[in-house]
Amino acid sequence: MSGAAEPADASDRADGPDPRDLRLASRYGMLLRTPELPMEFSFSEFARGAGLGWLGFHALFSVGYASTGLAMAFASFAQPDPSGSFGSAIGYVPLMLVFSFGYAMPWSIGALMLFGPAAWLLGRSLRRVSAMRWHLIAFALLGLVVGLATSVIATATMQLPGSQSSFFVLIATPATMIAVAFGWWRTASWALRDDVGSRAAFVARHP
Repeated sequence: MSGAAEPADASDRADGPDPRDLRLASRYGMLLRTPELPMEFSFSEFARGAGLGWLGFHALFSVGYASTGLAMAFASFAQPDPSGSFGSAIGYVPLMLVFSFGYAMPWSIGALMLFGPAAWLLGRSLRRVSAMRWHLIAFALLGLVVGLATSVIATATMQLPGSQSSFFVLIATPATMIAVAFGWWRTASWALRDDVGSRAAFVARHP
C-alpha cells in the first residue's frame, strides 16, 4: 500500500507545491493566493489599484481636454482670420489642462469614496475566477457606470453649457472605464508577479 502511494505523491510535487502546503502557508500569512482563491487580494493591493486608477483617470481626462483644444484649433482654420484663431486656440490648451483638474478633481475624489466599496466587493466576488480577462471586463463595466453617473451628475450640478457638458461626459466616461480596468490590471499583475518569488521561496524551504 505504501509503495502505491509514493508515486502519486511524487507526481503531485513534480507539478508544483502541494495545494495543502499552499493553504498552510496562506494560513500563516506567507501566501495570500491559493489554488482555491487564485485572485485573492489584500486591502493594500486594492488601495494601490484604486490609486493607480484615479491617477490614470486624471491623465486620460487631461489628455482628452487638451485634444479638444487642439481640435478647436484645427477647426479655426475655417474662420476669417485663421492664424489669429489658431494661435488663440493653441494658447487655450494649457488653460484647458488646468481647468480639467479643477473640474474633475472634486468629482473624482467623490466617485472614489462612493464607488470604492463597490469595486472592493466586485474584486472579492471574483476571487475564485483565475482568468484575468473576466476581471478586466467586470472592472471596465464598473468604470463605465461610475464614469457615466459621475459625469452626468457633475455637469448637472455645475450647470455647464450644452457643448461643455457633452464634452465632459464624452471624455470622462471612457477615461473612467479605461482607468478603472487599468488600475485593477496593474495591481493584480504586480501581485501575481510577486507571488512567483514567494512561491519559489516557500517551495525551496519545503521541498
